[in-house]
Amino acid sequence: MSDGCWVQFWDDEDCRGATKRFDAEGGSRSVNNLDDYLQSDGDKEGNEPDSLETGSRSWLVVYKDDNYEGGSASFGPNSQINDLDKYGVGGNISSFKLYDTRPSWFVDSAKGNPTTIETDDGIVNAQTVNNYFRTVVAAAFNLIPEVGGAIGTLIGGLWPDAKNRDQTWACYQNYLNQAIAGVYWQLTYESLNDILKSLYNAADGYVKTPNSDHEFKKQSFLNLYDLVNNTESFFVDESAPEKRYSFLVPYASLRLATLRENLQHYDYYYGSEPSDELRRMLTKEIQDSITLYQKLLSDARNRIVNTRKQQIVIESARSPYPYRVVDLYNGYAQGASSRDDATYIQEMYTDKVINQLAFTLDVHNAIGQLWVYFDPDRIVPDPLPLPTLSYAIGPFGWYQKVERFVQMTESGRVTEVALWTGDLVDSLELYIDGVGQGRVGGDGDGGYKALNLAQDERIVAANGYATGLINALGFTASNGKSIYGGKDGGYEKDRFDVQPLEGSVDTRLVGLTGFAGVKPGDPTNWDNLKAITFHWKCELSLDQVKGGAEG
Repeated sequence: MSDGCWVQFWDDEDCRGATKRFDAEGGSRSVNNLDDYLQSDGDKEGNEPDSLETGSRSWLVVYKDDNYEGGSASFGPNSQINDLDKYGVGGNISSFKLYDTRPSWFVDSAKGNPTTIETDDGIVNAQTVNNYFRTVVAAAFNLIPEVGGAIGTLIGGLWPDAKNRDQTWACYQNYLNQAIAGVYWQLTYESLNDILKSLYNAADGYVKTPNSDHEFKKQSFLNLYDLVNNTESFFVDESAPEKRYSFLVPYASLRLATLRENLQHYDYYYGSEPSDELRRMLTKEIQDSITLYQKLLSDARNRIVNTRKQQIVIESARSPYPYRVVDLYNGYAQGASSRDDATYIQEMYTDKVINQLAFTLDVHNAIGQLWVYFDPDRIVPDPLPLPTLSYAIGPFGWYQKVERFVQMTESGRVTEVALWTGDLVDSLELYIDGVGQGRVGGDGDGGYKALNLAQDERIVAANGYATGLINALGFTASNGKSIYGGKDGGYEKDRFDVQPLEGSVDTRLVGLTGFAGVKPGDPTNWDNLKAITFHWKCELSLDQVKGGAEG
């Protein structure tokens, strides 16, 4: 999927009603007949859309007729078109072409709409921005004792490319828009262009002024200090933090660094040390800001996740299935023969979607863990503790009307995993601090195998084969030892391989959840593992590396 390159159509105006989303693959997407696709209500997509939205790297051309013929209209990145009738194509789109770079001939039909710049060719992009900026923030702490050291480093991270002044801000737009556009519509940085330009000019003036030019350096800092405080309301929304979520990490990092610089080198900028009372006040301002910004990150993340959950619903449907699970976000639909089956499908699909979304947001939020070291009362350790990440990969298999299991550790250590397998995975048991958590699945004694871990060892990877249940399953430890049982059916699409995130440190399995057992009325030899999700914890490195959570 191309970063930020997608279009979502709606059957009604104002981005409501039945919907269908298309993502680019390999930089473009062409659909010559929309009737080949169904929207979320089961109707053909052709000649249905009355409104649309596009991603942050999307250049879209829609056509009235099949095969890219007839009248057309074009819409650029981050377009939100609530009434396509205004452009002559309402309820009359039969084909489209989608690009992740602007074609030379492209003319936006909705002139004046906010758009974002491309970011693939610069120093950072939407995939690396979190790792890049996490490294920059960490590097800044060691330079706090130097006049302008920490803030200069951070400013260099916010504006790393003089030819692309909005680069890091734009990359956060792309990274988060890809995950949450359609859940919450983000403000685009173009709507804050003048403010960002002012921030850049103030930051650039400060960084370029040598410390030897004391008076001008002082004035440059005070200009930046006033600006970063006076513009807070444009980048931070306490009542609805999710709406300006993509601005919070870069802005909060900049303001915290500026507040700490102001206190750390107060005598340099003001000619004398602050009074004890003023020092306490400035320290408290930093501490309160850290607490607030971390809370806003958490609140925004939780609101986005909860709203995404609400977009996955069960509806009554036409034959052949009386029920259907529908994702109002992207048009996914899955029929079910009973309400119970629909509930299991809904839970399984929701868990898979939310696990990936939460991973994306939590990688972003991990930068906020570093903010505590802007606190003057906290000693910056050497080496700096790495941010931690807890995440889930899965589910694999299929949720069914059998027992749900949860085998998790909050503070203990996984010391063993045991499997009982034949042609399928009959059962498993996780041991935490040497204590078995209970065998889940069938109670046969065939195919027993166990992976025991020494004090300094941990499970770092898992793999297997899943169809409507778990056909095969394996685990690998940090010492290279592994176990594997069951039978691989030979189809690549059904295999899963969960490896440590690239650039992560100290990855470890901390739990397993899923479904195991036998349905009422089914033969006892069907008592086995139906679905599994892997729960991990790791530390995120401070190097500029890529990461992902593909299973």
